[in-house]
Amino acid sequence: MSSVSTPDWASDLAQFTGTRVEDYHKYNALFNSVLSEGCHFVARNGGAFWLFELIDSHIMTKKELSEMDMIFSKLKKHESGSGCTVYMEDGNNNVIAEQTVPYTDFPLDNFQVWTGQTIHCHELWDDVWVHYLPSEH
Repeated sequence: MSSVSTPDWASDLAQFTGTRVEDYHKYNALFNSVLSEGCHFVARNGGAFWLFELIDSHIMTKKELSEMDMIFSKLKKHESGSGCTVYMEDGNNNVIAEQTVPYTDFPLDNFQVWTGQTIHCHELWDDVWVHYLPSEH
């Protein structure tokens, strides 16, 4: 699963403070989104590409989310430790969508992803959603 132990994650994630547009990672041809360097680190080392696909699938299917400029997602592990719930909010703690995942081995109990809509951020992409860590904003 993860190549990074849980105690190291706080310091590892703190190193990500921004990503140049040229360094965004297109991770799935089905979604019109990219990952910042920090989110790519999480996806790769935490086995969590599924998390970004989950968020993207809700953006594609829920009109209210697709019309927002920013989406604030929170992953919270269940007390049992085996599953989690991902909440997508509007920035005012209003949950717009949520999904329960019955099993995950994601290494953190709580995690946040911010997703912003960017218009023509790169010559290869027109309008894309950028997933990034709060520290990268």
